[in-house]
Amino acid sequence: MRSTVRVVRTLGGRAEERSLMVGIHLAGIDEWAVVMHTDCGAVLAWEKINSLVDNLARVVDGGEGGLRGRVDDSAAETLREDLLLFKDPRSAVVAEVERIRAMPFVGPDIMIHGLVLDLSSGTLELVVDGSVQVVRTDT
Repeated sequence: MRSTVRVVRTLGGRAEERSLMVGIHLAGIDEWAVVMHTDCGAVLAWEKINSLVDNLARVVDGGEGGLRGRVDDSAAETLREDLLLFKDPRSAVVAEVERIRAMPFVGPDIMIHGLVLDLSSGTLELVVDGSVQVVRTDT
């Protein structure tokens, strides 16, 4: 059986609702794979959030008195959430599959797998087996 693979690349492996909606309901794609990887920039940004804020402050207001003076730990945490950053790609891929699964336009017959690519070894780990969660409606 011949299949076609369509790849949509996003920062941090986060799926866009519009891509999913069009893919499922216009292109007829019924199997999806969310692939994240080790050594991801979203993890680096999580770890270096204070450096990110400092760099933003320099650009936004040219110094420490403005933006940087108003950013505390809770604001840094909010920025992490707004930028969709994460600490661990395995936990993040599980959360992303759950987020997609909960979208109202994603039917129970859509398979959503979650995988993590280890960049150092080249191995692809199946973290979420989407075929286990599927209810086939075409039988």
